[in-house]
Amino acid sequence: MRSKKSSGESDVLSLCNLNLSLYLLTANGVFGWFMSKFKYSSEYISSLLHEFKGKSGTSTAFFKARGINGQTFYGWREKFGYMTAQQIDSLRGLEQENHRLQLENEKLLSQSNAATEFLMDEFPDAKTRRTHAKKLVDLGRIGQTDVCELFSIKLNSFHYSHNKRNK
Repeated sequence: MRSKKSSGESDVLSLCNLNLSLYLLTANGVFGWFMSKFKYSSEYISSLLHEFKGKSGTSTAFFKARGINGQTFYGWREKFGYMTAQQIDSLRGLEQENHRLQLENEKLLSQSNAATEFLMDEFPDAKTRRTHAKKLVDLGRIGQTDVCELFSIKLNSFHYSHNKRNK
């Protein structure tokens, strides 16, 4: 016989199923078709900024009539000035690209740090690290500055050569 679940348990289960469904839809990019990244379009922001520029009267009445917060509007004015809609779109696109590149840079930096830690554990001796670093540079796989950073050695180790004189 099937046990009866309380309404609280069924609510939690349905909420979990809903969250999982939303996660899967978002991960697959389904929401990208009909959900905007921004709440207000660049055309709307641009039109409000230009309308407010030539407006006389109180600002609170202007904000109430359009259903926006004053702080939101002044933030737009500080960020966008009196840009056109195309300029606002371009700026938003650049900001998104900048954010993506920052995340990618953090990822690459963490990978580089992990590789450096690994090399320090594998080659604790600085002489061995220099030898392997010079081999990589000679093969043309990596530049001197990068290999020195990766192996935690000084750049001048490539420029200084020991001249052994037989006396």
